[in-house]
Order: sequence, then structure tokens, then C-alpha cells
Amino acid sequence: MYYRDWETQRSIVTGKKVGLKHYENKTGFFSLTLEERRNISKKNGLKQYENKTGMFSLTEEERKKINRKTGLKNYENKTGIFSRTKEEMVRQGEKNGLLTYQNKIGIHRLSFEQRSVIGKKNGLKHKENKTGICGNSRKKN
Repeated sequence: MYYRDWETQRSIVTGKKVGLKHYENKTGFFSLTLEERRNISKKNGLKQYENKTGMFSLTEEERKKINRKTGLKNYENKTGIFSRTKEEMVRQGEKNGLLTYQNKIGIHRLSFEQRSVIGKKNGLKHKENKTGICGNSRKKN
């Protein structure tokens, strides 16, 4: 991964080793319940966002560079979202779709008219760029 200096790199490697020991022994941060850990992480994430530290101190280009490397590594190692089978992804998508529908969030919070406008706009964009189902890979009859 990309880090700004060697000291940061070294402290992160050391932190990973110590963190792994705590994880295995269920000590330190990992002695807390999942809910407690989530609350602490959320609080710290908000603090970093407000202070523009951590990942929030990076420029958009730096974040994209890191995300590309991480994504490729996950793809090669079959980790993260790439560790799931097609069936698992379909089941998870159905489950998440049902939750968003029940809670009226995401696309489900929009009216039919709003969805229609968005769909037409995106359809025209794909047609112009020859992407999506309008792409060059589409078979000609």
C-alpha cells in the first residue's frame, strides 16, 4: 500500500502484528462486544472526518490509487467481495434489496416519476457513451 513516509509504514506494520495478537487472544479492542466496537469506530471515524485526518487527509487521487491497489489485491486473492460465489452474491442482493424496500431507502424512497426521469437520463448517457446494454459488445441481429 501507499504511505506518505517510512515511519507511518513501520508503525502500521507493527500495529497489524499487535492487533492480530489482540484478535487471537480476544484482548484490548477485541475484548469488547461487536456493538461496542462499532460505536467506538463510528465515533473515531467522525472525529477523523471533522479533523481531516486519517483517510480523510488524502486527496481524491490518492484515495483512488489506494482503492485500485486494494481492489486488485482482493480480486487476485479472492478476498472481500470477490470471495463470494455468484449464488451468495445473488442471495445477499435479494436480502439487501428487500431491506431497502421495507425501509424505503435508496431507489425505493423515490417516486415512480423520479425513477423514470433518472432512468431516461442514464439511458441516454449510456447510449451516447456506448456503455451498459448500449455498448459495442451487444450482438447485432
